[in-house]
Amino acid sequence: MSFQISNLKLQRFRNYEDKIFEFDPNVTILWGSNAVGKTSTIEAIQVLCEATSFRKPSYEDMIQHGEESAVLELSATDGERTRDVTLIVEPHTKSYKVNGKKTTVSNGILGIIPVIVFAPDNLSLVKDSAGKRRDEIDALGQQLSKNYTRLLKEYSKALRGRNRLLSDGYCTDPAFDAWSDQLAAIGAVLYRNREKLLERLIPIVVQQYASIDPEATLEVAYENNWGATAEDTTEEVEQKLRDALDDSFIDECARKITLVGPHRDDIVFRIDGHDVRSFGSQGQQRTVALSWKLAEVSLIEEMLGVKPILLLDDVMSELDESRRNALMGRVGEAAQTIITTTNIHYFETSLLDRARVIEISSEKCRDG
Repeated sequence: MSFQISNLKLQRFRNYEDKIFEFDPNVTILWGSNAVGKTSTIEAIQVLCEATSFRKPSYEDMIQHGEESAVLELSATDGERTRDVTLIVEPHTKSYKVNGKKTTVSNGILGIIPVIVFAPDNLSLVKDSAGKRRDEIDALGQQLSKNYTRLLKEYSKALRGRNRLLSDGYCTDPAFDAWSDQLAAIGAVLYRNREKLLERLIPIVVQQYASIDPEATLEVAYENNWGATAEDTTEEVEQKLRDALDDSFIDECARKITLVGPHRDDIVFRIDGHDVRSFGSQGQQRTVALSWKLAEVSLIEEMLGVKPILLLDDVMSELDESRRNALMGRVGEAAQTIITTTNIHYFETSLLDRARVIEISSEKCRDG
């Protein structure tokens, strides 16, 4: 069964001195003006469930000004089990406990209570750099597989080692070849994992897009600059990456950075054959981003057999009415959903009647 979050306690976290939130099993709406802490609530849930934040903060950023630590606590249940997650943040470190026992991120946090965060920045998924799209698919992969997390760490280590030698001018050092071999071997496996994950995700993205904009046809492709294809075996991918590294050796020594590999790959969106990044309207670009997020929810449920928590941070104001309706059609049904907004009037009465509405102000919080 899927875990659902019942409550969240924040102490000395950002602008919260000591606050407890209680969530509805289906839909909770947090509303109030800007800068009262709505986004911080979403961030706290993500950090407790995923060990990362879409805000990319330092540890100090999360601690209330003038304090030495912050404590975040979350309780969730699947009807049979209770899971209490505690995070203690100090200026230079953070530590997790699950049901009172210390745990690591890889063994005790990732994948247990999966979350999907949809924030205004996600609406730029199509227009942003390739790195943003790689981060998106890799974050999904980490929630689905501990092995994916290990691969990313190993690839990043090999890339840093190789780049360090390039930066220092040691292109002919024996260690450089060793790092290159390791980069090619790990990179091939990472590529295959990404490709397989996208093979399952892309049809759902396309289906979601068609349900919102049936007049257009979306295509999604995973592309690289070193010749690998979906039909290649892992061994063939590794050889192609190794050959590409050899071919780019002179340029890499001159530019002092690794120029080919999965860290340079991209995900490309086309509507009716045209690149959405260059030729798509803002509405089309945002529909792609919305379709991607809804597809992530579906794929997590399909692969893990659990429904993720859907966290929507102030995206209603960024979507037009048709896209808001498409998103709200999934709220509370596809997953437990927690929404922040500055305008309660974006929501239909039927949704408000079945949701828990919590008004947040700078002075106090009260249930509505």
